[in-house]
Amino acid sequence: MGIVRGGVARMCLVILLWMVIGALVVAAPPLQGDQVVHVVQVGETLYTIAQHYGVTVDALVAVNGLSDPDLISVGQRLTISGSASAAPVQTGTHAVQPGDTLALIARRYGTSVEVLAQLNHLTNPNLIYVGQTLLVPVAGETAGPVTGQVHVVQLGDTMARIAARYGVSVWAVAQANGIANPSVIYVGQRLLVPTPERDSSLPYPILDLVVLPVVAVQGQTVQVSVETDGEVSLSGAFDGRPLFFVGDRGTYRTLFGIPAMSTPGAYPLDLKATKGEQEVSTHNLIQVVEGDFGVQYLTFSSEKTELLDPQLTTTEAQRVWDLTAQATLPGMWQGRFWFPVTGDPPVSSPFGIRRSYGGGPANSYHAGLDLDVPEGTPVYCPAPGRVVLAEELQVRGNAVIVDHGRGVMSGYWHLSQIGVSVGQQVEAGELLGWVGNTGLSTGAHLHWEMRVMGIRVDPLQWVREEIR
Repeated sequence: MGIVRGGVARMCLVILLWMVIGALVVAAPPLQGDQVVHVVQVGETLYTIAQHYGVTVDALVAVNGLSDPDLISVGQRLTISGSASAAPVQTGTHAVQPGDTLALIARRYGTSVEVLAQLNHLTNPNLIYVGQTLLVPVAGETAGPVTGQVHVVQLGDTMARIAARYGVSVWAVAQANGIANPSVIYVGQRLLVPTPERDSSLPYPILDLVVLPVVAVQGQTVQVSVETDGEVSLSGAFDGRPLFFVGDRGTYRTLFGIPAMSTPGAYPLDLKATKGEQEVSTHNLIQVVEGDFGVQYLTFSSEKTELLDPQLTTTEAQRVWDLTAQATLPGMWQGRFWFPVTGDPPVSSPFGIRRSYGGGPANSYHAGLDLDVPEGTPVYCPAPGRVVLAEELQVRGNAVIVDHGRGVMSGYWHLSQIGVSVGQQVEAGELLGWVGNTGLSTGAHLHWEMRVMGIRVDPLQWVREEIR
């Protein structure tokens, strides 16, 4: 009997609890007409949710009684209140194409993967198929997809090479794909390359201006192409240094180098076009970022240390600068440069690495590329040009400088022997000399240098990219 009574008591308690819960549910205020419920998804924050619904974070905090706006959890149900959330979302349709992913589609329509998944009731955003029709949000009549094509990143690709291939700017590709740092892409990555558009903000007769890369690393070579309406006289400067333009009939090009020790930040690129009596100018900014350079500590024998005398190094550096900081020939190269030695030579010292001599401060840098090859290895010209220096220097040892035109020159230091003479025309693959250990050198190797109007730049960029 006691057991029966206990069971009845427990049943009465359960019924009482259900009655209380039911009363609470009935007492809870229903959602208003301008309220919706949002289920928090992975990666969302209160800020992104507020942005999506066109409300403020403070409004979400107040309606949901949140004590800490930073503490929301996946699966949490949030009430969205406000006139903006009640406005119907205008949608269009998108037919899934080969190569499409939900992320690429979201970028095309200026939305997020989460929004597309919710609009289309997708439980797994990775499972979409060719021909599938998806709802996509549009903002009125002016909105539309970003047109273009998909490029799958291959080994050796850079954003600059991809942009140049499709005739768009690095900035356009970065924006289309939501990439903050254009220098960071990976093999297999699918990039949306937008259809080229003219910049309507440019003053007539300048029709188009393409800078590659828009975000430049210390020591990079930057390419600038300008399209104008017909023949013009074009001049300009980067950070106050004059630019040398080539071209005619409305298509012009120039190159400039970013000094390897330049302070990261924005630098001015100024252009001036003159057509008849009309003269217009355009002012742009090139963002320079810090390179990933380490520090190298070097020591020399007492005999070699004498070559570090500032007066000696300054005099020789000035002579090399005077030879290389000028454009006296038309461009003589096409396509990428070759390596100056055969095979796959190991790099013993990369371009740009900061250097400390004899334990002193690392306030200088390596201005070229050191290739670790044995003495006597033949050195070949990487592109057509004309020899402008072929002699023994004190710091650089037996040295050769080749002028490739348009202010682009290459240098080869520490040779054991020189195989060319000044004024000689050389073709790609023609012998320049042999690797040695002359001048300020700690062992046999080839120091290969590239300069653009005197500014020393990374030679590897010229091997990996087609610079025009």
